[in-house]
Amino acid sequence: MKLFAKQSSSGDGRVFRSGVWSAAIAAAVIVLAVLVNLIVRAIPSRYTEFDLSEAGLYTLSESSRQVADDLTQDVTIYYLAQTGNEDQIISKLLDKYAAQSSHITWELKDPAVYPTFAAQYGAQDLTSGGLILVCGEQSKVLDAAELYDYDYSDYAATGAANVTFDGESRITSAIYQLTSGESRHVYYTTNHGEQALTSTLTDALESQNLTVSALDLLSQTIPEDCDLLVINDPAQDFSGAGSLVDELGQLRSYLSNGGRVLLLTDSYYSTPNLDAVMAEFGLTRTEGLVVEGDTNHYLNGYPALYLLPDYASTEEFTALDGVNTSRRVLLQMAQGITLTETEHVVSDALLVSSDSAYSKPEGYEMTTTEKADGDIAGPFTLAAYARNEDTGAQVIWVNCGNMDNEGIYQVIPGNVTFLQGCAASLAGQESAVLIDSKALEAAPLEVPGIAASTLGLLFVIVLPAALLAVGAVYYVVQATANDGDLLDLDNIELSQSSVVMATDPDTGAQVEYATLRSSNSHRVWANLEQIPSYLQYAFICTEDKDFYNEPGVNFKRTIGAMVNEYILPIYSSKQGASTLEQQLIKNLTDDDSASGIEGALRKLREIYRALCLSRSYSKETILEAYLNTISFTGTIQGVQTAANEYFNKDVSQLTLWECASIASITKNPTNYNPYTNPENLIHRRNFLLYNMWQQGVISEEDYRNAAAQPLVLAEEDASKKNASMASSYFTDALFNEVVSDIAAKEGVDEATAQKLLYTGGYTIEATVNPKMQTAMENLMLNTDDAYFPAGWHEEEVTGISDDDVQVFNADGTPKTRTAEDGTVYYYRNVRTQAAMVTLDYDGNVMAMVGGLGQKTKSLSLNRAYSVTRQTGSTIKPIGAYSLGIEYGLVNWSTMLNNSPLYQKRDMIIRDEDYCRKNGLMGLSDKQLRAYPNAWRSWPRNYGGSYGDNTDLPLWNGLARSLNTIAIRVGDLVGASNIFNFVYNTLQLNTLDPNNDVGLAQMVMGSQTHGVTPMALAAAFQIFYDGQYTTPHLYTRVLDRDGNIYLENNATSYQALTPQTAYVMNRLLKNVLYSNVGTARGNYPNSSGMESFGKTGTASDERDLWFVGGTPYYVTAVWWGYDAPYDMTNTLTKDQAKTKTCVKAWKAYMEQVQADLPYKAFPTSDGVVERAYCTQSGLLAGPNCPSRATGYYRADDLPDTCNYSHSSGAASAADTQATQIPDPAATGVETD
Repeated sequence: MKLFAKQSSSGDGRVFRSGVWSAAIAAAVIVLAVLVNLIVRAIPSRYTEFDLSEAGLYTLSESSRQVADDLTQDVTIYYLAQTGNEDQIISKLLDKYAAQSSHITWELKDPAVYPTFAAQYGAQDLTSGGLILVCGEQSKVLDAAELYDYDYSDYAATGAANVTFDGESRITSAIYQLTSGESRHVYYTTNHGEQALTSTLTDALESQNLTVSALDLLSQTIPEDCDLLVINDPAQDFSGAGSLVDELGQLRSYLSNGGRVLLLTDSYYSTPNLDAVMAEFGLTRTEGLVVEGDTNHYLNGYPALYLLPDYASTEEFTALDGVNTSRRVLLQMAQGITLTETEHVVSDALLVSSDSAYSKPEGYEMTTTEKADGDIAGPFTLAAYARNEDTGAQVIWVNCGNMDNEGIYQVIPGNVTFLQGCAASLAGQESAVLIDSKALEAAPLEVPGIAASTLGLLFVIVLPAALLAVGAVYYVVQATANDGDLLDLDNIELSQSSVVMATDPDTGAQVEYATLRSSNSHRVWANLEQIPSYLQYAFICTEDKDFYNEPGVNFKRTIGAMVNEYILPIYSSKQGASTLEQQLIKNLTDDDSASGIEGALRKLREIYRALCLSRSYSKETILEAYLNTISFTGTIQGVQTAANEYFNKDVSQLTLWECASIASITKNPTNYNPYTNPENLIHRRNFLLYNMWQQGVISEEDYRNAAAQPLVLAEEDASKKNASMASSYFTDALFNEVVSDIAAKEGVDEATAQKLLYTGGYTIEATVNPKMQTAMENLMLNTDDAYFPAGWHEEEVTGISDDDVQVFNADGTPKTRTAEDGTVYYYRNVRTQAAMVTLDYDGNVMAMVGGLGQKTKSLSLNRAYSVTRQTGSTIKPIGAYSLGIEYGLVNWSTMLNNSPLYQKRDMIIRDEDYCRKNGLMGLSDKQLRAYPNAWRSWPRNYGGSYGDNTDLPLWNGLARSLNTIAIRVGDLVGASNIFNFVYNTLQLNTLDPNNDVGLAQMVMGSQTHGVTPMALAAAFQIFYDGQYTTPHLYTRVLDRDGNIYLENNATSYQALTPQTAYVMNRLLKNVLYSNVGTARGNYPNSSGMESFGKTGTASDERDLWFVGGTPYYVTAVWWGYDAPYDMTNTLTKDQAKTKTCVKAWKAYMEQVQADLPYKAFPTSDGVVERAYCTQSGLLAGPNCPSRATGYYRADDLPDTCNYSHSSGAASAADTQATQIPDPAATGVETD
């Protein structure tokens, strides 16, 4: 007992105090636990409940979230169910909708408590479990039966239906219908025995906010608001042009204006007119009916004609986006569709059979579905999509007439979702709600509340928050370590237009020639003092009203926005939280990741940078930088540029309403584009003005006066603007060349390279001679057809553009022709076109014009740079003649017979006209030898002559452009040798290696595609000193700091020896100076300087050429129609001559060389002048009575003539006249 009796009073106190402390701690822990429990219970169920169902039964799809996020109107959903007996799937789904958007609420209405509630919405018969959705005065009723789907596609195999939940699709569609505003219009045709659209399909389309209406083309026309025309299994064809009503014409007109058609057909009915329309899209019927040979691809227990096709994967079409492609589609009695490559049309298969399928050609007359000889092997396209890229027309053809069928929908619901997706996509319903029904196979996993409170607090909040805080600090410091130059507001590197510089021919100084920009304005920096205070505050009041009082970041708005984005949606839509500092940082860094983890990291970087920016610079400096870096429409950046562009004013001159207008555009430059959406801009402008009034920046009177102002943009004459702002043909070609080189250097696509060029601030040192370019442009204006006759003629086309000169009948209707296949052709008037390009002998392009008349558009068709045409005889000197001299096969006076290389009796060259007229085109050469008249001699000379069978010296044949002489030279050299030389050495790489290796192509110029004028002019460089240099339009490109960014990749090398080059130069001089030359007498009068040249005519006067050279420049001139056409059909025979090109070249050279000092062509030490015998072509001997002078390579002189001319024993050449006759006197045509 003593043990317990002896206790001190102080010990009793400690025990008491300890007990009180323990009790207090216990009470605190209990209170804390209760508080944590309450907090955790307040956390939305989305953080304590996990959806483990495979189909995401308890998770809203992306489509549903998008619809909910976009809501601006309140929607209330009433769930009619007995209290305590609610369907938990529906209840939880409605919770998800309410959690997703503050605009959605739902209430339970017990029919026993509210027996008349449904009646007020016209739903007296609504069963328990149904839903009523209400938005304002509108409502939508969903019966309980509509919320579940029954799929019987596997019933025969399993004995059970697959039940899936379709509630989300129905609810989201209903919300979309109630709130999406104006609907799209779908019309389905009648009066052709069509199947009426089922109510199921109609409901499905209406769920996409598509209104569905009937259309009788016999009494109505296709309405302008028709977004989609549905033709569902017509039993009769559409009537054509010969009928009382031209339904087919209506359909074609609708499609030519970008119409959309969904066609379902049955092979049992013949519809050739509709088939013809599909054929225009490259879609035709495959003969017969498709039978499936794979048991997995037809309905179990049914004939193999009940097809279960596969969905084709397609990148061209989005109709299947959002459709569950595991849900089968059933096609009964389907016919295949053949896809044929068609110009301007892209097409794709949508539904396809298996590889084991086959088509029975007998169709509905088949007696068995078993595969037999004569059946067509699969696989087959059963549904196809096609789009005309010119008109925008789109069609989907399902070659099965029974796809829209209520009985099938109950078994195979995939049919309706397929048709629904196709219709929504064709109709342009970009926000189509395509949500698949979901399997009922798993329940949600719930975490117990007490566990959730402890684990949630520790692992979800405390530890991650601590780690995130440490990681965030480390991250932003590292990520922004190199921001010194990036955010240096004293030296901002703005996007700048690139400048083209040229050398002034008079002073030698570099002058600005052009500016490469994608808008009509430069970026111009404006100091803050220049910018009206109205404009400053228009941005501040709307974008960042606390700008002058905050440290670069609005923490309240930032935290709210991040919570809304990443934790709990407390706002109805995504919130912006960026201050002007943060927006300036985006402008300067292009650091603009939108969402997800990268978006959060970007926001951290942005906040840190904004704080640093605010500490380093004054608010005035920041505001000035912001106003000069904001973006508007196109590539317009900065308020000064915007003022110039939209109002043709300096920024300092802007009025209040103009300031508000400019500030409005940046919110969404597309939606508030002043040119395309002026009404939207006015609404936004007036909202800004209201903000300025409410924040005390302007008075109420100022607000009301400014808001009443109409939107008046700068007025200017469009034609004058186009003419003055259009870049030159040289600039267009330069742009393309530099873009190509940037793309190659940076490894980017063309669009990215263009953006770099437009905004990179490059300086391009161009080769253009501004005076020569201007002179060429003035000449090619062709005023009053001074040089190039127009030769107007009607051209047949399938469509008319705004630039076309359309042909009309006397009654004012368009002139048209309808082909047998139903194609409608229109007519336009077209004239001849021309192109000219000049180079120096270093490959520098000095001037270029790619068309006649005033140039009105930048980057328009450039016939000098990018259009290839057959060369005609201009190819003769650069190939056959040059190589003949180079190889020592021929010389100046080599005698060649003026007669065809192949005679008719040789039976080598077919007479195509004779064979065509006599039905012999299909015969082989061996068979055709039985018909002597089916052959012809070849070649003919210009004008149809086969020559006179006399021997002529080579120089004469070249000067007169005689095909008979050139072909013989080409035959000696070899067509393959010529091709290799012009293709590889002279870089005429648009020639076709497969089809252009022949004498006709390489000597007479009848190539597959031909060459461009620039490439041909470059090839003629070799007649200066034998050197070839790749043609180029710039020498260097400098970056904005003056460093070399690009140097032209031109190559230069010796293509011919200087000796051959000089001999060829002298030979080609005869074309201009000899009395037999095809361009005789048309040389430029330029201080006595010599020149050379070559004419060329493609077959049937379709392309006329002249390439001429002077000691300074080489120039190519082309003349013809854009679509090759015989010019003798529209012009006189005298007009349609190469002399037209020659005279234009002569006039141009005389102008550009008028002030140039005399210059001679370089001579060659290895070339000598010698007299030759005009009868033998050999060097003249003492007994040769007739002599002339020629130019020869010293190392390849002909022998000396030793004929005894007086005895007459020399050769047939003795009979030749001593003077070569003038073709004008002999009647022999030359060109």
